[in-house]
Amino acid sequence: MFAQAITNRKLDLADAPATVNGAAGDGLTIRRSRPGDGRALIRLALLDDRRLARGPHLLAERAGEIVAAVPLSRGVAIANPFERSADLVSLLELRARQLGR
Repeated sequence: MFAQAITNRKLDLADAPATVNGAAGDGLTIRRSRPGDGRALIRLALLDDRRLARGPHLLAERAGEIVAAVPLSRGVAIANPFERSADLVSLLELRARQLGR
């Protein structure tokens, strides 16, 4: 029973957003996409001149704006080309692999 409680808690934490504050205090949130993120993801894909992959994504959000996204299934990452986002994409890809992408 205790082991099941630990396993359930780990699953809950996998879905929880993670927020990190940088040196300048610019908070970065990593989270799974939600149904309401569709427009922002389409906009991001258009900015990056890429096709948006279907299905859920792992997102990097700064100041409430999605700046990078990695699909949790198949497909390529998308990112805002006007923001520093290469490190964010690497971070998202690492986290996606940890989640079993």
